[in-house]
Amino acid sequence: MREFSLIAIVYCIIGLIFLALVQTLQKTLVRMGVGEEIAPSSALIASAVLAYPALFIYLVNPPAGVVYSVLIIAFALTGLRPAALQQTPYVFALAGGLAYLGAFELYSTGVGLRELPQSLFFEVPRHDDRQIRLLYIERIVNHLPNRFGAFGGGWYFTDRPPLETSYALLFYHVGLLFSVEVLYQAIVTLLQTTALAMAWYLGRSLRFSGGETRLAVLVIAGSGFVYYNSVYLWPKMLAASLFIACLSG
Repeated sequence: MREFSLIAIVYCIIGLIFLALVQTLQKTLVRMGVGEEIAPSSALIASAVLAYPALFIYLVNPPAGVVYSVLIIAFALTGLRPAALQQTPYVFALAGGLAYLGAFELYSTGVGLRELPQSLFFEVPRHDDRQIRLLYIERIVNHLPNRFGAFGGGWYFTDRPPLETSYALLFYHVGLLFSVEVLYQAIVTLLQTTALAMAWYLGRSLRFSGGETRLAVLVIAGSGFVYYNSVYLWPKMLAASLFIACLSG
């Protein structure tokens, strides 16, 4: 129970920073000439562009990675104003993620957080490939020699798209008081649920009415597929988010 309360706290803190980052990027993109209608979805793509270098900087020099993270978070916090909380699609998506984590907590029956997601809904636990990025993060922040190459069984750390690893490193030092498992679950669940926000913006770009858009997003949010992939932490949902963001433009 305590672990899940910590996840919720970390999720809300990083969610607030993420909202501020998106708001700051939207304003920056509009100043650069991007249309106001597509700026919200374009901001997600821009956040990925900012996050990706964190991986390579941390790989080479962790202290430089910390500096890069601090600079990006400072940039994000310049947009921490009430307007950041008025981005209904993003706020809905983050609320959805919090609800998924709450449902996830119902299954906390003595199985550790690191092993719990692959034990859900299956008689035989799934492979632990959801942990590849978690193991990768642990080796990168500790600057271990085995942060490169294979780590056993023929797996490579980059066998799962490293963008979520980059985001996790970007926000890693926001929650140093918490375990890496808690941080990983909170950050990556947040990233998965951005697909709901992008579905909302896609509905707008397709000229759906407000009611039609809300209904469509609610149906998607209620899908077991979205819930499961938001807590199991495969990289599927963030990839969907970026794809839908491109369609929205």
